[in-house]
Amino acid sequence: MTTAARTWGSEHVESMISASRRDAGVMASGQSINLAVGEPDLAPPTEVVESLKQALDAGHTHYVDLAGDEELRTAIAALESANWGREVRPAAVQVTAGATAGIAATILGTTSVGDRVVMPDPTYSLYADVVRLAGGIPVPVACLPSLHLDLEALAPALKGARSFVYCSPVNPTGVVYHREELEGVARLLDPGTIVIDDGAYSSLVYQPHRYVPAAVIPGLADRTVYCQTFSKKFAMTGFRVGYLVAPEELLPPIAAVHRTFNGSVNAAVQKSAVTALAMGPSFADFALRTYRRRLDLVQELMKSIPVLEAVPPEGAFYLFPKILTGHSSSDTARHLARHGVRVRSGAEFGAGGEGHLRISYAASEESLEAGFGRIKAAMNLLG
Repeated sequence: MTTAARTWGSEHVESMISASRRDAGVMASGQSINLAVGEPDLAPPTEVVESLKQALDAGHTHYVDLAGDEELRTAIAALESANWGREVRPAAVQVTAGATAGIAATILGTTSVGDRVVMPDPTYSLYADVVRLAGGIPVPVACLPSLHLDLEALAPALKGARSFVYCSPVNPTGVVYHREELEGVARLLDPGTIVIDDGAYSSLVYQPHRYVPAAVIPGLADRTVYCQTFSKKFAMTGFRVGYLVAPEELLPPIAAVHRTFNGSVNAAVQKSAVTALAMGPSFADFALRTYRRRLDLVQELMKSIPVLEAVPPEGAFYLFPKILTGHSSSDTARHLARHGVRVRSGAEFGAGGEGHLRISYAASEESLEAGFGRIKAAMNLLG
């Protein structure tokens, strides 16, 4: 018996692997400076870390409710009720193992084989991967040159779509979708189309722009699954805790997928998440000021690299510059890696990202200055 030609993954897994644009090898090594990974360099709030220790000492070391800790779900419901100006019940909340698990559970729980799932292009590459894992068909729709939604192009794509998934602020572009754009989407949707709103960067929006969740838009509110994380807002990336809020009639299949893959979320971590929410906006405001200062720094540093041209970010902590030398995204990213700085190829985020790079400014100011120095030197060799 020979197994030389056999692929061991399922059909849908092999489809996902073969089509995935995601690059797992983005961690810096040796003397390389990592501006590739979208992870805050900030430490989580001291109160959150201490509450995690206290939760462990208090014996929160066992399984908890599969929907999530009751205290945490109540706090989340109160937060989003205040944010959205309407009642959100704890029964509409599912605590998840980070936003990734929430997004994956939502797509897997609502997508059948052959279903079309529409998304802007470029966008976070996880969405298309999970759609393929479900046997669905990702339908990327190119954005305008401003990197905002092209409603005219979305109109035919959304016809008959199972769902529309997006993030705002956008990973990788930093664009924040306006209320008018989301109202335009609402007018285009068929009655049975679900909206998946990934709000991971919603606390990182620069003035004068404003974050608007789909849950407050007429025509979207009653069909939106809102996915959120504690990773960006509270620098809790390693805690792996997030949540989703969904219409109560839509939640059961999503919750079923989440509990099948993840079981219950870490009990002590959920207690630390309660502490994070109780802190109010103080840490998030501090993080926003920090990233605004870093954005100002990298925009100044970009002035000495004329072969890279970026639309000013409106939120998140990414630059998405266009490469003006004519080189491809992947070739340019590899070239920069050889010169000691890691960035993401824009093509990882869709065909619309080709010819761009994603550069994270979630790193320290020292790393940004050194990293952009290396980018400048390396791009001079290309330009």
